[in-house]
This record gives sequence, structure tokens and C-alpha cells, in this order.
Amino acid sequence: MIRCPGAGAAIRSFLQSVCDNRKIVENGVREARGYSTNKLQYKDASGEVYRVASRFSLVAAAGLLATDFGITKCERSDVIKCVEGMFDEWLESRGTMGASDAAQRAKQVLAFIAQHGSSRFQSLTDSFMRVPNRAGFRRENVNGQSEYLILSDIFEGVICRGYSAISVARELRKLGRLKQAEGKNLARKERLPELGRTRVYTIAYDNDSDTDAESENN
Repeated sequence: MIRCPGAGAAIRSFLQSVCDNRKIVENGVREARGYSTNKLQYKDASGEVYRVASRFSLVAAAGLLATDFGITKCERSDVIKCVEGMFDEWLESRGTMGASDAAQRAKQVLAFIAQHGSSRFQSLTDSFMRVPNRAGFRRENVNGQSEYLILSDIFEGVICRGYSAISVARELRKLGRLKQAEGKNLARKERLPELGRTRVYTIAYDNDSDTDAESENN
């Protein structure tokens, strides 16, 4: 068993033990990950929660190995309890086991349309219509569904401010809301009055059912 003389030497002792005991380390990581999969299993948890739980399992593995190598005097049960506590604190601060911030922000994009659809989006079929503080344009697709063409600077700098616009757009695509351009671009180029060909985020929105759903959620 390795005994280290002080806290300053602990990390060096641990890293040396890791290098000298590869098989033990691999088994330890596998054990910790299996434990987190079983113990931190949440029925409705999102992929993000599972990924974070996997990261915490590596912390647990490090703590358990440090105990096994004699670098700390912690009990294995104390290591597990400590890591579980940290994960629970993270989960509590996150506020939900479900959809990520991007998913929540995607819902806010739809809420923005519900609130401003008639006041800040110019109709593409009415050439005389002028909209103050314009956020974009609206039209109906071949299925009679409304499409809102949100100007890229409004989508990225206003609606998604403080968030990754790409992540939000990808979430909208997963929901079947984003009408994507060809290739990898999430924003489409559309020819718009006064603006010419401009990149926009084209969002499909059902004025009746979506508005009803927003009302129920609120």
C-alpha cells in the first residue's frame, strides 16, 4: 500500500499508482460507471443528465482508487456518498431531470411567436404592410401551416441572447419546427422585401393549436 507523507505528495502518488496499475484503474472506472448507471438511473432523465452522471462516476472512480491505493483514509462508502451528494446538488441547481436549457429556450421561441406573431412579423403576401420593430416575416406553406421567418440577428441576438443559438435551432429541428436549408446551415436564405436574400430561421407554427397549448402551459 502506498503511503504519502503529505497532501502535496498525494496527487503525485495517485498519478504514479494510476500509471503502474492500468488494469486496476480500468476495472475501477468500469465499476464506478456501472454503479452510476444503476444508482443514478432516472426514468425520465434527459441525455444531458446521463452524461453528467457519467462524469461524476469518474470522480467516484478516482476517489475509490485513491482509497484502494492507500492514498486516502476514506471509506469506499463515504466516497460514494460524497459523489452522490455532489450530483444531487447539481441536479437540484439544474431544476429538472428533463429537457435541457436549449429545449426550454426552444419553447420560448414558440412563445415569442405566440406573443408577437401578428405585431412583429410582416406578411409576405401584403406588400403594403409595414411592421415597426420587425422580427421577421410570416407566410403560409402548402399545407396551410404558418411559417415564421425570424431574422438571424433577432433570433441569435434577441430571442436566444445568452444561449447558444445553434443549440436552440437544433432543438427546434428535433421538434420538427425548423425548416432547414440544404447542407449544414440551420438558417435558410430567403428573398425578402427590402432586404433581398437574407438568412432567416424558418419556424413552422400552428396558430390555433400552438396558441392553445401555450395557454394550457401557462
